Amino acid sequence: EKLQREKREAKEREKKRLAQEEAERKRKELEKQALEAEKREKERLEAEKAENKRIEAERKEKERLEAESKEKARLEAEKAEKERLEAEQKEKERLEAERAEKERLEAEQKEKEQKEKERLEAEQREKERLEAEQKEKERLEAEQAEKERLE
Repeated sequence: EKLQREKREAKEREKKRLAQEEAERKRKELEKQALEAEKREKERLEAEKAENKRIEAERKEKERLEAESKEKARLEAEKAEKERLEAEQKEKERLEAERAEKERLEAEQKEKEQKEKERLEAEQREKERLEAEQKEKERLEAEQAEKERLE
């Protein structure tokens, strides 16, 4: 009986020891799984962080390119406006020069017409003077002839 009891106790101790070993093995397995899960979560968070960084960098690059594009468009608009104003100014100057040339030609024409008028008037006065002289000469000649006839 004593031997059986010792055997039974030895069996129970062995059973207990095996149960403890199994519990320890399960505990280590769970710990290992927990560490792996932690590692995977850490990797996932790092990948997420890297993806967020990439997205932010893309957004900033897009903003930079848009700002560059806006600035380029603004500068092109300024250049076009400057060219338009310069063209307007040149056209204004051309029209002003045309107007001044037209005025000069009109003034020249008026001066020519005035000189021609004065020349014609002088010719007319000279013609009238000569006619008057001729009439006076004829009158004097007629008087002389009448005087001679009367004598």
